[in-house]
Amino acid sequence: MDNFYNSNDNFPPQTPPYYEQPQRYQGSSSCASASLILGILSLLSICCMPPLALVFAGLALILGALSKGDRTRPQNARVGMILSGISLIAVLILLVILQSAFLLQVFCDCTDRLLAQRRQQQFGADKKCSKDCTESGS
Repeated sequence: MDNFYNSNDNFPPQTPPYYEQPQRYQGSSSCASASLILGILSLLSICCMPPLALVFAGLALILGALSKGDRTRPQNARVGMILSGISLIAVLILLVILQSAFLLQVFCDCTDRLLAQRRQQQFGADKKCSKDCTESGS
C-alpha cells in the first residue's frame, strides 16, 4: 500500500495567500448633505416640536461625523453639525426657561397659600378682619 504522506510526487511549493490592505472608509457626500438638511430641520422644529428638534439634531451630528472618513469633513457637513449644535443649545435653554417658569409658578402658589393661612391665623376670618379694621379706624 502506498503511503500518501511519504510519496515522492513533486508538488509546487505553496505560496502564502495574497492579502489586500483593507480599504479605509472614504466618507460620504450623501451623509454630509443629510447632515445639512437635518440641521436645518432641527432649527425649524424648535418652535413647534422641541423633542423632534432633539432627534433631528442628534441624527445630523451622527451623519456629519460619518461623512468625514479619510479626508477632511465636507463644508455642508460642518454647517449641518453647527446648525444642529445651535439647535441643541436652543432647546436646552428653552427647557431651562420652561422648567424655571413652572417652578416659579409652583413656588408663588405655595407662598400665596402660606401667606393667606398666616393672615387668617393672625387676623381670623377675612370678614372679621375687615370689620375690626373699619371699627378701629373710625
